Order: sequence, then structure tokens, then C-alpha cells
Amino acid sequence: QYIGVVNELLKTLFRCEDYAGVHKYAVKSLEIESANMRAYFWLIRALWLQGAGEMAKAQMLAAEQNLDERSYGELIAQLEELQKLNPGATAMYLEP
Repeated sequence: QYIGVVNELLKTLFRCEDYAGVHKYAVKSLEIESANMRAYFWLIRALWLQGAGEMAKAQMLAAEQNLDERSYGELIAQLEELQKLNPGATAMYLEP
């Protein structure tokens, strides 16, 4: 239940363009539950939009370490889908 509430908060903050808030609460939630794929999703997007591409890449690495293979694959798929919808906007997430 906690994860669901946090994920809704992160989505709402992102939609309100409160990227600093997304960053703050996503990091806190990942300290409690490091396998929350949606927290990584919102955090990586918020970092990218804040111009913190290197931090977004670091979070991709953290996600790869903390998520199971299925969840990490889902994260990559969702970021790739965003890239298809808005080419260039998310390209940095997926760079090696």
C-alpha cells in the first residue's frame, strides 16, 4: 500500500512539474524499498528534465542493480516508449 501511495504522489508531482519534489520523495522511497520500479521511472525522468543527465544515468545503474530482471526490462521498455513518442527527449536514459 505504501508503494502505491508513493507512486501516485510521484506521478502527481511530475504532472505538476515539481521535479525537485519528485527527486526528494523518490529518493526517500527508494531508501525504504529499493525495488520500486515506478520510483526509478519518475526519478530518472525528473532528473533528465532538471538537466541532471549524469544523475539520471547513475539511477539507471542503481535500478539495474536493485530491480529484478523483469522489472528492469519493464523500466527500459517504458523509457523506450517515451523515446518513440518524443524522439531525443529521453535518449540519454538509454545510452550505455
